[in-house]
Amino acid sequence: MRSKQLREAGICYSEDGTVILSAALYEGPRGTWELDIRQVDGPGQAISHHDSEAAARHAIEIAYATGRQHGRWHVEHRPAGVAGSDTGGRSR
Repeated sequence: MRSKQLREAGICYSEDGTVILSAALYEGPRGTWELDIRQVDGPGQAISHHDSEAAARHAIEIAYATGRQHGRWHVEHRPAGVAGSDTGGRSR
């Protein structure tokens, strides 16, 4: 059985460079998706499970929109089937 694999990871920085949020999107076995969002200096973390990539990507876009109210995101993508690869980061 295949374990979950990281597909996208983002870190949100405040204007002074402090990390305030992180988000990670994982693809699990049998087409399931998991979104893990953590507030660095806050109450903790939220994990949501999705049955499709489209639903999971919609959820992470909502997280990015929330983070943009407080700072700037740096996002890295990893293509399916290539463990540990990085297609480059981008700011949002």
